This record gives sequence, C-alpha cells and structure tokens, in this order.
Amino acid sequence: MKTRKGNVDVESGVFFTVIGVIALLLSTRYPFGSAARMGPGFFPVILSVIMTGLGIAILISGLRTKKPVFPEAFDMKSLGAVTLSIVLFGVLLLRAGLLITVPLSVFVASFAQPRVNWRKTLVIALAITAFCWLVFIAGLGLRIPVLPRI
Repeated sequence: MKTRKGNVDVESGVFFTVIGVIALLLSTRYPFGSAARMGPGFFPVILSVIMTGLGIAILISGLRTKKPVFPEAFDMKSLGAVTLSIVLFGVLLLRAGLLITVPLSVFVASFAQPRVNWRKTLVIALAITAFCWLVFIAGLGLRIPVLPRI
C-alpha cells in the first residue's frame, strides 16, 4: 500500500466547508421562519452554517501547520464494529427495548478501540442508557419500549 503525504486538516477543512456550503444552498429552498416560530429551513440552515464555520476553522488550522501529516491506515475492524453497532440498534430497539439495546450497541461499538477497557465501557453504557431514558422517554415522552415485549 502506498503511503500518501499531505495535510489531513487542510483536506478535511475543504471537505467540511464544501459540504456545509452545499447544504446551505439546498436548505435555503425552505422557509426559514424566526427563532420564535421556526420554519422547516431553520435547523438545516443553522447546522450548515456551523459546519461551514468549523470547516473554515479546520482549514485555517491546517494551513498554519508546516509539516505534512501522514494519515493512519484504514481500519476495517473499527468500521465493522461501529457499523454493526448502528445496525443492531436499529433492528433491536423496538424488539428488545431501550435497556437492552443501548448497552449492547455500546459494547459492540467498543470493539472499535485497539484495547477494550470493560469497566469504562460498562460505565459509558450505563450513562448513555440513563441519558437516553431521561431525554427520550421521560423528557420527550416517546413511545420507545423500555424492556422487551414478551
């Protein structure tokens, strides 16, 4: 495999800036509204402006760096773990419930790390599960099953 030399920050900054500008142009087709009465274009416009701003900041940061940065090799194990975690979440949420699906997704995603710290993964899984329950079930009142249906 041939290693490529280049500044990853410059490339990432250009990418985020271009995607942000394209999203901004596409989202201006919808009514914007106001902060008090948001239209369907409000959120996409705000997000695309933030993405464009972050892209410009990353680009400027990359241009200030004099030495080239070598990107790391592509890691299929990490990509597979994260992808499987997302698919499991989508497939299991309505069947297995929030209290089983969220920790399982966190544990599967933890295999993307080179070394898995099980204690830290357990704490993160419990914290994310509690946060999801508080926000989506208790706070927003969404009808997501907490436990599996028998």
